Amino acid sequence: MDFGFACPNKKKTNILLAVFLFIAAAAVWYSYYDSVFNGLLYNDAMDYASIGRNVARGEGFVSAYITPLGLQYYGIPHPNPWRAPLWPLILAFSMQILGSNDNAVAVTTGLFFVLTVPLIYLIGQNLFNRAVGFCAALIFMFSGLALHFGVSGLTEPLAAFLMCLWLYLLTGEKLEGPRGDLIIGLIGGVFYLARYNALVFLPFVLFYLMLKRRKKIFIILRFVAGFLIPTAPWFIRNFLLFGSPLFSLQKFEPVMFTAAYPEYSLYMMLKKPDVLDFIVSHPGQVMAKVKTGWLSFAGDFFNPSFSGIHWGLMVLCLLALVWPLGKKTASLKLVLAGSFCAQLAALLVIHYIPRLFFLFVPFYILLGLAFVWRLLERLPSLKLRKPLQVLVLSVLTTVFILGNLPDWNSKHTPEPVFKKFSAQITFLANHSTRSDLIISNDGHMLSWYGDRNASKIPYSPEMLPQLNRYQKARYLFLSSRSSWNIPEADKEWQEIYWARPQEFNGYVIRKVFADGSLIYEKKP
Repeated sequence: MDFGFACPNKKKTNILLAVFLFIAAAAVWYSYYDSVFNGLLYNDAMDYASIGRNVARGEGFVSAYITPLGLQYYGIPHPNPWRAPLWPLILAFSMQILGSNDNAVAVTTGLFFVLTVPLIYLIGQNLFNRAVGFCAALIFMFSGLALHFGVSGLTEPLAAFLMCLWLYLLTGEKLEGPRGDLIIGLIGGVFYLARYNALVFLPFVLFYLMLKRRKKIFIILRFVAGFLIPTAPWFIRNFLLFGSPLFSLQKFEPVMFTAAYPEYSLYMMLKKPDVLDFIVSHPGQVMAKVKTGWLSFAGDFFNPSFSGIHWGLMVLCLLALVWPLGKKTASLKLVLAGSFCAQLAALLVIHYIPRLFFLFVPFYILLGLAFVWRLLERLPSLKLRKPLQVLVLSVLTTVFILGNLPDWNSKHTPEPVFKKFSAQITFLANHSTRSDLIISNDGHMLSWYGDRNASKIPYSPEMLPQLNRYQKARYLFLSSRSSWNIPEADKEWQEIYWARPQEFNGYVIRKVFADGSLIYEKKP
């Protein structure tokens, strides 16, 4: 094997190392999954899973989890107005093989974690050498954050894989002609269908292509054509359903997390504010939101819960941005830095979500290790220089791995919601149909584990009659978490939970559970 040294059969060695890393990553992931996985933890993961199940049943991209904001567009069946479609589509294929359950979702998520590991190696050996690529792959393989997301059911592992694939093809030599421009655009389109925030990366990738090619107008045309191949059907679908090819309920998030619309409260309201008008007329609220997001970003930047890596490696990555790593990497650093800053700027205005930066983790690692390698190349030309480089890189890799290992003994979900509320979910499933709508403070849970259409509760109980004009809600389910876990809603909901009135706003109490959970039914 070559770790920075000459190798007579480079292609064969790359294949062998990539296969080894794939197998090792699968073993590490399974060990983590077997030790900690106990069900889906994130509400978003349950939402993606329920959409995937609907796709698997041939019902299309229909959401079982609904918001009052979304009900203003469609009732039931509810065309997905929120999520990008690729991850639910992948989950649908997986569920047809593995079944519609938490384990199938976790295994599918883990597949993209495993695939990313050898891809990191291939990027590293392509841009630098095998030593950098191999060590970077190992660090990612044992990253606590990477493994956490690898069983989460979220889109983070898929996004990291697509980002790596995109930039691997972008920096490779086999796709340098017109065909390459089309393929790079196509991968960008697939990436967009996985995560809408990929849209802000497109200009930087196109800029990279234009730096390397002549006849720039044809580059743009081929890139755009490639992008539209996978995205056009989704754009047409959105235009026909919502009047805009780029439609998503996320377009309203710039007004959220402000004094006027705290946290995600707008999703619980039956109004559609003019976002641009709000930004222009409430600059103080928007700037306060930006400041809060920036302080959170700055405070967490070196924390492994944000970066996914040891803080020392993050320092090396920052040094790499200003250190010459080679002609091939100079333009790539511009793409990465530009994409990072563009996403940060967009999220500060929309809503700062740290986990959306996870897809940059492989490149933090690669750049940090490459900096060490290039720095050691400045040593006098001695026979032992390359062995010294490999030794230093190996020692640092060991330190960075041991300093950022996950906890194999802590369950991912200490108390799975589907177990805690199994009696409530069973009751609602037995007393309703898939054409009914149930309002709940735990709508994600009910949509996935109960296989029922569930809406977030409206912002206040007084909005129930207005919501029912859009779509009649047969049941209202207030779980015992209503006593503490309705952060965006009006406090009047908690008053209702504790008072347990026999009747209010057209609903009568149907059942009270031992844990305090309440089920109300709509009067005929």
